[in-house]
Amino acid sequence: MAVFPLKQNDTLAILEVELLDPPDENGVQGIHDLTGAIQAWLHIKLADGSGTVTRAMTSSFDATGIVSYAWAATDWTGTPRIVVGVHDMEYEILGPSGARHTFPNASYDKLSVIPDLGQATSP
Repeated sequence: MAVFPLKQNDTLAILEVELLDPPDENGVQGIHDLTGAIQAWLHIKLADGSGTVTRAMTSSFDATGIVSYAWAATDWTGTPRIVVGVHDMEYEILGPSGARHTFPNASYDKLSVIPDLGQATSP
């Protein structure tokens, strides 16, 4: 389980995740090969119980197993919107045959959003 910190209302940070397969019989986790995958989604279950935020992620869909998401202003203003708190996150991949695979496999990553002290309108 990884924890990703983020200040409320920030949009410059990019969430980048390397997807790992479940451990093999020797306990070794390998990088999940995304070659041929069609789509990736980020699901954030909000800690306040107001719902789940789902966003499309970007990826080269190659052997690196990396997916990313650039935060947007609508993440903080939409319905449901991301709020201050510690939220569960998972990443869903749609494979070439239409099969779905969700990461991490045995837990959730965490998004820790802390309050911003203020939003300046200009530097």
